[in-house]
Amino acid sequence: MPTPIEGAWAALFMNLTIILFMGLAGLAAALGLWPFGFYQATLIAARRLHDFPTTPRPAIHIAPETFAICLCAYNERAVIREKVEDLLRLREAAGGGLEILVYVDAANDGTA
Repeated sequence: MPTPIEGAWAALFMNLTIILFMGLAGLAAALGLWPFGFYQATLIAARRLHDFPTTPRPAIHIAPETFAICLCAYNERAVIREKVEDLLRLREAAGGGLEILVYVDAANDGTA
């Protein structure tokens, strides 16, 4: 049978263990909820604490109706000329707003 001092130490150890595990469970819950609420709250707090510049950003000007076609070729010597000529005709029909990119990587039949 344990003495009263040993019983008190056991009870203290048990209480500290419970407090430690409850704290760890709370920390795990807070970290698990971070993306769903706490993160947004920290963003709102950061906006209120920091003075962001109010000057407008310069506009980005993108040319209208421009696009690119990427053609990957590997050992396509027999058909590459016809395909590129078709794309050039397409570019003329599109009014010049077409960029043609031909990628040849390690072809051994003279595709490049």
